[in-house]
Amino acid sequence: MEMAAEKSPQVKKAVVRLMELSNDERTRMLHDSYMRKEWSIQGQKRWVRNDERLVIAKNALNMNMNIGDIVKLTGLTQAEIEGLKNAD
Repeated sequence: MEMAAEKSPQVKKAVVRLMELSNDERTRMLHDSYMRKEWSIQGQKRWVRNDERLVIAKNALNMNMNIGDIVKLTGLTQAEIEGLKNAD
């Protein structure tokens, strides 16, 4: 990063600003809070996507679709799909 800063005044200015912000406790706390919120949102989205895949797999099983095709369709493992099949 230092080499790039030496070659470009814009990069140098950005590096200096980044260092200033990194040393500011309030800014760091705001950033940490923002990142925790983002991680939470991303986790929720992953959970929803996985839940949707399970619903699709259950529907496909109810339609007597081949397990291999359901694996391709949903990205779930064969064991996960067989677990759904045995749960009913």
